[in-house]
Amino acid sequence: MKDEVWECKTVDIRVFGWMYRPKIFIAVFGDYADLYKGITKTRSYVSAVDRVKDARSGLDIDEPKFSTGTFDYLVRV
Repeated sequence: MKDEVWECKTVDIRVFGWMYRPKIFIAVFGDYADLYKGITKTRSYVSAVDRVKDARSGLDIDEPKFSTGTFDYLVRV
């Protein structure tokens, strides 16, 4: 939460990114959920967060580079 890295989940897929502005999600990469869970996991959430943070810091976009707030404020379902 402190890094404002988001993980959008389905049963099979994870999409990692961040909320740039309310209703604007920037996806960095997607991966298979099974790679992150269970005894057969081969990927870590820590490395996924680091990958998103590296991608975000490398972009030349207006500051602040991410929005904070509640889910309802940022996503507005």
